[in-house]
Order: sequence, then C-alpha cells, then structure tokens
Amino acid sequence: MTWNELHTASETAAIQAEEAFRGGDPANARLLYQRAAESEEQALSVVDSSKMRTRGIIAVSAVALWYKASEFQRAEQLAHSMLADSQLPGFARVELRALVGRGATTSDML
Repeated sequence: MTWNELHTASETAAIQAEEAFRGGDPANARLLYQRAAESEEQALSVVDSSKMRTRGIIAVSAVALWYKASEFQRAEQLAHSMLADSQLPGFARVELRALVGRGATTSDML
C-alpha cells in the first residue's frame, strides 16, 4: 500500500474510534485507535524521505493516536525516534515534544 492509502485507512479507523467512544464503547474505541496508529506508523515507514513535511505530519498523528489508544510506551518510543531525525521539520518537533510532555495525563485518552 502507498503512504496515502495507509494514511486514509488510519483516518477511517480514527473516525470509527471517535464514534465508538462517543457511543459508550471505550474498549472498541481503544482497538480502533490502535488500528489507526498502526496504519499511520506504516504510512510513516513508506513515505518518501524527501517529503519531510508529510513525514512530520504523519509522525505527529501516529504519536497522538498511540496516546489515544493508551499505548503510552509506543507513543513515547515513536516520538523520541522521530525527534532523533535531524531532518524532521520544526513544527513537528514542537508538537511531538508537547505530546510527550502531556504524556499519560492527556484528558482525550481512553
């Protein structure tokens, strides 16, 4: 699959997760957020390295989705891995640091 197809799959799963959460099914929402995060992380792994802005956006999205799935260690590992990339755009660095700083205290997590 292309990065765009994977990203689209991630968006679809995230929307379903929000619906499940609002519908009172947090267990299913967590599974759907995990699926969304996995798809987003796969998209990150296949997007062309020259597309640094796209990589930054996808990295931030994947980390946020891992947090929403209550997968804190995976979120932090990915965030730190991406922060180690010297070509990561500044906006993504700021957002990743903010996500890590919020960590497990984020109110939008399940």
